[in-house]
Amino acid sequence: TEREMAAVLDRVTTALGLTTPKVRYLSGEEATGVRDALVAEFSVSWLMEIHGLAVASCLVEAFPPDETTVVIICGSGDVGGAGMVAARYLTTMGYRTRVVVSTAEPPDFDKLKKQLDLMNIPVTTSLHETWDEADVVVDAVSGYASVPDLDKALSLVRHSNVPIVSVDVPAGWDVDVGPTATGLLPDVLISLVAPKKCSRRFKGRAHYLGGRFVPPAVQDQFGFALPPFQGTAQVIRVETYLPQPGDANESNDDDDDDSDDDDDDEDE
Repeated sequence: TEREMAAVLDRVTTALGLTTPKVRYLSGEEATGVRDALVAEFSVSWLMEIHGLAVASCLVEAFPPDETTVVIICGSGDVGGAGMVAARYLTTMGYRTRVVVSTAEPPDFDKLKKQLDLMNIPVTTSLHETWDEADVVVDAVSGYASVPDLDKALSLVRHSNVPIVSVDVPAGWDVDVGPTATGLLPDVLISLVAPKKCSRRFKGRAHYLGGRFVPPAVQDQFGFALPPFQGTAQVIRVETYLPQPGDANESNDDDDDDSDDDDDDEDE
């Protein structure tokens, strides 16, 4: 297709140093398609592992491990599993990690839980048990999925001053539209594979991308490109590679009114 040909050309000219890659926002439907394509060629376990490494690498960039305690709130699905994997990597990188899980378990939960147990990483269903220790909170809940037993935990996070790192789609956000009234307002966002449309509404201090593992064939199939990751880095600051208002890559998106953004963090 024309989109696939454009993606191939973009990747080739970028590799030759002739152009800057055109990173594109993906819709929720496109993101699901990319995820399914990766799982078909690899596996869910592999995807969670590589995503978890990217999340941990983002934390190292944004919050160096100086006596830092990271509390990771994990929902269901791949992102929740990636949060559990990230806890393992962060522990080996010098962080103190604590994991909060919901009753809606991610794939391979028993195996992931056993791995955390082997590393003496506390796993609980109550944020209150670990809250006083938190220097940074990782939101690995993923978007607007309903996780009732995490609602109180997310409310506590939303009304605190503890820095928040959200994974892919912040909790309480619609993947295409952005934050709702109960959505978290993260300080740092790490998009996985490619930024989602909702990340246009992100107003925090740093936006990272973890996705250098996506095969060129999958990039071409879905018509997006990756920025130039440096050396062996698993993440990259992506702000300068994102389309700006008025760019061709942005023109086909339905921009929503931003007027309610400032009301998203209203106090209860």
